[in-house]
Amino acid sequence: MLDRSTTSADAVWEVALSPIAQPEVADGVALVYAKTASGVTAHAISVTDGKEIWNQTVHPGLGAPGVSLTPAITKTSAGASVAVFLQETAAPTNDSGTSWWTAPVAVDLKSGKELYRGDPQLVESRPAACDDELDMCFTSLDAQTRLTTQHRVDLSAGTDSTGPEVNPLTGNFRLVGNGLYSVVEDGREQLARVSAGSKLWEADVQSLFGPGATTNLGWTFEYSKKLDLYIGSVGINPTTETDYARLMEQTFTVDLTKHKTVGFRASTGEKLWTAEGSEKWCSSGVGKTETKLMEGNAFPVRCEYNQGTMVVPGDGYQNAEGKVVGYDPATGEAKWQTKPTPIKAAADLLIPSPSRGDMVLTGGPDGLVIVDTRSGASREATSEDVFLCSKAAKYPLPADAPFPVQPEGNLGTGGSTLFPCDRNAKATPAPATGTLRDIPATNNGVAVLAQENSLSGFKLP
Repeated sequence: MLDRSTTSADAVWEVALSPIAQPEVADGVALVYAKTASGVTAHAISVTDGKEIWNQTVHPGLGAPGVSLTPAITKTSAGASVAVFLQETAAPTNDSGTSWWTAPVAVDLKSGKELYRGDPQLVESRPAACDDELDMCFTSLDAQTRLTTQHRVDLSAGTDSTGPEVNPLTGNFRLVGNGLYSVVEDGREQLARVSAGSKLWEADVQSLFGPGATTNLGWTFEYSKKLDLYIGSVGINPTTETDYARLMEQTFTVDLTKHKTVGFRASTGEKLWTAEGSEKWCSSGVGKTETKLMEGNAFPVRCEYNQGTMVVPGDGYQNAEGKVVGYDPATGEAKWQTKPTPIKAAADLLIPSPSRGDMVLTGGPDGLVIVDTRSGASREATSEDVFLCSKAAKYPLPADAPFPVQPEGNLGTGGSTLFPCDRNAKATPAPATGTLRDIPATNNGVAVLAQENSLSGFKLP
């Protein structure tokens, strides 16, 4: 793995777009979201020749602007791939003065034929595949009560089901992982697992992650069906403020050593292990295909901190020292670790760059260091090495947002665009053949890459 081809690769096709996230690909089609002057459009592009098959406007829904807007593909019970998203609709007469009413829409990925269009709703968690990887699931809010309803749309029959047989949770809840929900009732936050319409367990979030733990300040969870396991981290509130709208209007400081990475049994909620002073956000962009979480042999990674603080909002670190750790996901035991190093931001420790989980990049005095996640073996990147560096993507929010405009202005959070870069994270003209294996969106022998101003297809070697 540490030996990477440095032969330059040319795109076999390129489309001029302004992507806001990496595409999802299936059945020879790449689904990409691109920004326009006034919003976002979904484009379905042929993986073979780069020709556009169809396009549709997309609305972010109430999950904006903080939750990344990225493409979503699911399947019908017959196995057809379907793109699912939201579109703006007129508000009903009893709108309670709330804006951003949307309809959930499902479109056949290969033809663009509309398969389903729902009624106007206040959709909070956007349409996506249900936890069995079929059909379309999302949550909506009641305009009057502000309580949550889970929906499951059978895309073959075109029927929308709700109620306890779909999700028995009540009150206010949101999806935070595969079948994993945050539930807030009487000011207390619980994590709950729902599968096939049954609640398997519920646990206080602070009992799992410690005092001050709350998904209101962010979350990241990985799910392994193979290991019956969740691994995750949540934000830590270091203040006594419980109104999170007011909390995020101020600046506060978090002790990095108070973060935790926790592994717990997906079927029971039993906490299996805790890694103190660590978090999983830094590795949220790292793939898991080649790791022990799926069918590979590589160890997943987390970041650990010996000391330091983080300023929120923002990512400025003060007096921080950290390391990258490869660990056994079943036990949390460290299997290898990099040398502790002073850091000023998360990207100094784990460089955002896609991979299948068998490689990560960390910073070094002269540039990047490549780490083999199977063994922890590493080498400094050479001047011939080419990688993929990421750049955060934003998009213009629709007008009349039902929440205050964010500090960065009228912009929502997308995913990221990628660009070929050298060991000093400077852009290079083209990716290398060795870089193509890092691109997560591959199909029919073509790797599809979303850059800042284009979508490109590269033939895999």
